[in-house]
Amino acid sequence: RTVLQDDHAFKRVYGWSPDGKSLLTGRLDPATKWDVLVVPVDGSAPHTLLKSVANEVAAGYSKDGRWIKYVTDESGPYELCVLPASGQGLPYQVTIGGGGGSFCLDGRHLLWGTSKDPTTVIIADIGGGPSFTLGAPRVLGHLPADAGASSGGHALSHDDSRILRLVLAEKTPDQSATVLTHWQS
Repeated sequence: RTVLQDDHAFKRVYGWSPDGKSLLTGRLDPATKWDVLVVPVDGSAPHTLLKSVANEVAAGYSKDGRWIKYVTDESGPYELCVLPASGQGLPYQVTIGGGGGSFCLDGRHLLWGTSKDPTTVIIADIGGGPSFTLGAPRVLGHLPADAGASSGGHALSHDDSRILRLVLAEKTPDQSATVLTHWQS
């Protein structure tokens, strides 16, 4: 099935809903930057979940479909936030000073890292109540020191026991750009 065929904006696919009935996608809008849409795969109209003058990216559903995690630069650096999947209610900001993360595949934990300490992996229990809450954060482990300069995201194994993280194999040479001013003279 083809979806969003008539929408010519640049898009990203973030993932399936747990029930397989919709996709979370990112859509680049000239006025509002990156927004998050829910796209039903049955052909019904998509609806915008997150849209502001800030970028909202890297969205993903919790295992039970109740929550959506995303990162936003609304306050400056990209911060990890969680919102009810309905899009109603206030977001729960997880990081302060920059960071990102994801739901663990077990559905009971949130995993994240911060910009201040990119090699430390933090985990917390997700509360079971009607509003999103986190238990006390604790250090799950540490990535190698060079993992802070990753070239991509991460992936958890199906039992949440291992993390796959893309890391640059070697340092890239310094690159430069030359700006030529007054070139007409």
